[in-house]
Amino acid sequence: MKKILILSLLTFPLFGDIKQRLEKLEKEMGEVRIETPLANFGAAYAPGGPSLREGQKGWYATGEILYWNAKVGGTEYALSSGGQSTLPFAPTKGRVKGNSFGWKYGGRVGIGKVLMHDKWDAYLNFTYYQNHNSTSTEKKPPSFLLAQVGFFGGAYERAKSTYDLTYMNLDLEIGRESFVSRTLSF
Repeated sequence: MKKILILSLLTFPLFGDIKQRLEKLEKEMGEVRIETPLANFGAAYAPGGPSLREGQKGWYATGEILYWNAKVGGTEYALSSGGQSTLPFAPTKGRVKGNSFGWKYGGRVGIGKVLMHDKWDAYLNFTYYQNHNSTSTEKKPPSFLLAQVGFFGGAYERAKSTYDLTYMNLDLEIGRESFVSRTLSF
């Protein structure tokens, strides 16, 4: 009997906690729902276009710091032989030497305007990214290097490749907020 009394006293505060949690949940649900023009309730979605503050006159600006790792194909510049090979036959063992880029910073800035006619918006942004890689390799005889670009004749002891990558992009977007419903509407 004592155990039942203690157990019921311990569970009693949980009922109050459940009521508070239920009230909190109902309040949160009220914050994420919206009444539709047909007097139905649905989820409140984030706006599809830029959000503006009072007095902003429709203009907005954006900026981003980018941290990219460039992946470029076709940067192989030499094939190293693994040992005794004779020309004109290609080596049967060896490694391909190529450029590889690391992580570098870039940036993107933009300016836009929300047009008053039907909430259309125009947005212009500029992206800039630059990366550089220089690498070289050397083989002592009897091993040698075969060129993968440029002049393909002969065996070489040293090879060097420098690759500069500059990416600049200007992008103009014109759009309007829309959503997907039972019938797709724009």
